[in-house]
Amino acid sequence: MHIDMDAFFASVEQQVNPALRGKPVIIGGRNNKYRSIICAASYEAKARGIENAMPSWKALKICPDAIFVPADTTKYVYTSDQIFQILQNFCPQVEKFSVDEFFLDIDGCQGLFGSALDMGLAIKKKIKQRFGLTCTVGVAPSRITAKLAAKLHKPDGIAVLSKKEVLTLLTTLPVEKICGIGPRLKERFHYLGVYTCGDLVQYPNSLLKKQFGVVGLWLKAACLVEDISDIPFFADGKPKPKSVGHSQTLRYVSTDQDFIHDWFYLLSEMVAQRLRRQKLQGRTVYIYVADGFKGGHSKRKTFIEPTYDGYEIYQRCLEIIDIFPCKELLVRVLGVSVSNLEPANAIYLFDKDIKRERLIQSIDHINNKHGEWTVYPASLRCARY
Repeated sequence: MHIDMDAFFASVEQQVNPALRGKPVIIGGRNNKYRSIICAASYEAKARGIENAMPSWKALKICPDAIFVPADTTKYVYTSDQIFQILQNFCPQVEKFSVDEFFLDIDGCQGLFGSALDMGLAIKKKIKQRFGLTCTVGVAPSRITAKLAAKLHKPDGIAVLSKKEVLTLLTTLPVEKICGIGPRLKERFHYLGVYTCGDLVQYPNSLLKKQFGVVGLWLKAACLVEDISDIPFFADGKPKPKSVGHSQTLRYVSTDQDFIHDWFYLLSEMVAQRLRRQKLQGRTVYIYVADGFKGGHSKRKTFIEPTYDGYEIYQRCLEIIDIFPCKELLVRVLGVSVSNLEPANAIYLFDKDIKRERLIQSIDHINNKHGEWTVYPASLRCARY
């Protein structure tokens, strides 16, 4: 079972402030309503043509009466955690896929709550009563098809599909409807004559692997409803994240390499702080740049040694930038994330490493006691505003 909250951020704001209900609401990642990126929109706003990831100035041009609300992450995370607890009362095997999406392995739970349809309706009712929020429920034989079932029945819908019904649906379903197939992958499939999921399952495995690697085989397995994977037990609802990242929309488009590098350093420090709080370190560093108007560019690299040191993450970003055409780009949006995570339990042998670790711990102690960014590298001053 897949639970997908409907226009989650905007819906939470509409419940907190009844004056926003029934009106076009857009949630921005920053306080400046004209220099932000839309991270969520109410269905009233979506009906007017506003989409997620759209620049706020463009959204307000399309819908001048849209009400801009700065994102309040604390609100959304708290509500998400509470919804997770509600779901655990229905099923012990729950996974928080994202802040507004959840997976449940309901096999064996129907005896307690009736059919899968009855269980889905009961969950929707409970969330509605508790928070006034609607969600869409999809039930199918696998994760990806349950997510698809919910996607095709939003908002406030519910769908229960058997394997036979899923296979019939997938025969003519456009391939880009499958989770994991974005615009670029769609173009590559279309170039090869693969337009529907039915076309994909007919494509030879050898050619699919040659063109797309293991991802191609996984997508084919998904379309054959063979991507069965367990949903583990998470007693506290907080499994280890797959990655930790931060992004920032700059006030203006820039080509100033020093300014851009300073922002990469700041984002690296922000990512590092979150890694240390969760006692994690990672080997793979990913960077993203975009001008805020067209599609972005990204690059990643995996390193031998894991780290949670912001300066080291920044140095790894610079290595990636050396093979990345940042100098040729107008930059408005930057992102840094670290993945390939593992528990942080390093033991340092050399004096310079021990001193660096003590410095990091001291900075964390001061910032935890007196507030974030009480102490930070002086070179970040031009990136702070």
